[in-house]
Amino acid sequence: MKINNLVWLPSIVVATLLGLNGSVVQGQPPTSPQSPVSNVEARRLEARQTVINFEKQVSNLKDDTKKRQLIRDFYSNLKDSQTKIEAISAIYARYVHVIPSSMGVELVTPLLKDEDRDVRWSAARAMGWLITVAQKKIGGSASQLLALLQDPDKMIREEVLSAMGRSGEDEFFAPLKASLADPNAEVRQEAVRALGAWLFAQQQQLQKLAPPATDKPASQG
Repeated sequence: MKINNLVWLPSIVVATLLGLNGSVVQGQPPTSPQSPVSNVEARRLEARQTVINFEKQVSNLKDDTKKRQLIRDFYSNLKDSQTKIEAISAIYARYVHVIPSSMGVELVTPLLKDEDRDVRWSAARAMGWLITVAQKKIGGSASQLLALLQDPDKMIREEVLSAMGRSGEDEFFAPLKASLADPNAEVRQEAVRALGAWLFAQQQQLQKLAPPATDKPASQG
């Protein structure tokens, strides 16, 4: 049937043929339910704004002791998974860090065992950067990282291996080596890279222990 013949049909039939709903016939714009993707995006934006507002609150505090306590209270009371992820990003993924990076390991470590997979992944990824900032002061995060090597999600295991490699910690060599036998090929590849990073970190630590070089030639006896 040609479109110009549709004028002879009842309006409801025209709407049906054109694939429109009844609201168009009544002069209203077509409506569609909000998609799950847009709902997720809305939650993400809301969580980001929550963290940004908190960063502003922290910036307005001059007393360092009060500032650190406020930060600890905020991170220890996080409930929503998306807000946790945004809060993790605030620690290491900023050009200007309002949350002191020196507090990062302390704040992120509890989130390594979060029930939400995305939170665990974000925390493990952050640890790869934070461990280098902490300069071996990783405290209880070592045991949490070791536990995450048993996580069923291969991407989390990869991030954990990366963090362990960057740390150069002695206790991580054995689990890094053991991960060469991980059932997942991509995890095994990451274990190889992490071992290389671990050896490099070890070398850097040894260089710091070496005595300073001198330009004076050794005396001849």
